[in-house]
Amino acid sequence: MIKKYGFLLLTVFLFYKASAQKNYTITITVNLEDCLNCNATIFDLRNFKDSFDVQIIMREEFQSDSTYIYKEYDFKDVVENITFSDSLFNLYSPANATMISIESKYKIDHFSMHIKEIYDRGFFTYLKKIMQNDSVLFEKHPEASRGANEMRINNKGLAAFNVPYKKSVYIYDFLNETFTDEIQISQEIYKDNFILNDDGILESEYDSIKTVFKENNIPISDKIETIFYKEDTLCVMIISYYVMPYINSLGKEDLRVKGTYGIAKYLDGEFLGLYKFQTSVKDKSKDIIYVYQMNVHHFNDKLYTSIGTSLPVKNSEQLGIIDFKDNAYNINFANYSTSAAVYDKSFDFSIPVFYKNAYALPIIGKIYNLENGELLETLPFFKDTEEIHPRRSPEMLLFGNAFVINEDYVWVKVHDNIKKEEVFYKMNRKTKKHEISSFNLTLKLNNIIYFDPLNPDYVIYKEEKTNKLIRKKIF
Repeated sequence: MIKKYGFLLLTVFLFYKASAQKNYTITITVNLEDCLNCNATIFDLRNFKDSFDVQIIMREEFQSDSTYIYKEYDFKDVVENITFSDSLFNLYSPANATMISIESKYKIDHFSMHIKEIYDRGFFTYLKKIMQNDSVLFEKHPEASRGANEMRINNKGLAAFNVPYKKSVYIYDFLNETFTDEIQISQEIYKDNFILNDDGILESEYDSIKTVFKENNIPISDKIETIFYKEDTLCVMIISYYVMPYINSLGKEDLRVKGTYGIAKYLDGEFLGLYKFQTSVKDKSKDIIYVYQMNVHHFNDKLYTSIGTSLPVKNSEQLGIIDFKDNAYNINFANYSTSAAVYDKSFDFSIPVFYKNAYALPIIGKIYNLENGELLETLPFFKDTEEIHPRRSPEMLLFGNAFVINEDYVWVKVHDNIKKEEVFYKMNRKTKKHEISSFNLTLKLNNIIYFDPLNPDYVIYKEEKTNKLIRKKIF
């Protein structure tokens, strides 16, 4: 009887411990040499300790001084004990500084800043906002998402919006929702990029070529192709267009529009440099050229992209690894194939979608390891496309920021062409049971729709009619 009672207590305790887990964890890594405002932070943090898990981490060498530390600092106001761990300290503070971080219980990512920044950046106001089920982001800056077709957020919590019609990238602080910078690619940078063309056209011809565009009413101009963060560095891929004469199928002289790609890098708003991006690679064994397909993904200090042939052939779609060599970015083949039989006759709907170390093909319900091509997860709720129809869209399509995955769950955003809306799924990877959520979010390929960077139980999307950026709880 006593054993049964003890087992019951243990079961209740474990259940309580699991259910008592809060949605977010605040982590402070303490370096005593730059912890001047630690006590002020702890004082304000007391107001959140009932709603957030809190952990304070120090290096193991300070454990012997714990009595002194508890006396001098108010850490006991928010935690029972300091965690002394070098590995955890390095994880949250690789620069050995006093940092504060926020992450969700899913531990997919975290925002970090030096503790001296928390008041300027509105850290505690941000904590209040993420506790809400639904909220309007950048309410005081509605222009943030106006005309934007991309949003990228780095681990510092800086959000970059690509606004094509203004030919600019706008940077906002995602935490305090204030404007920080505008990146506008100058004509000089576009010209420098043009000079890197593969056809030997000289710099002196740049202005005359632009005149040709005007005289022939060619509605194309230099532009920003896409943006992405590589750690703290904002990378802006640009295209500088030019024309080349050729003989068309009717035997007449004509003009062919071509483009030179480059990656302009910025750190804290400062221009770091421009680097050529070589957009094609040749499979010498088959004498087939594969071309970049307009998406770039950064993970583990590597850049990935999808590449494909101009005509459908077996293995027409491949994964490209972008290497930096001789002051330029060049594409090489990955050591495994990412194509599928469904693409042998058509390469429509073939550009992969990425998340960290994983990728998926848009019309196949499987997620693969980005580094070795091995199967990570199968999506039982996804209806695969068996044959691509030239005039009919797939019933289900993965597009853009389509999924998030961790050890326990996978969140998926599906273009449902039967329901004509975005449908969200959350699946437990162990039980394979899933939840479904939708809220009449209509299909629009250039709309901003992202899983929240910290907590994918929320989605961030741009409301089409009002142009407001909304953060909404879906699970």
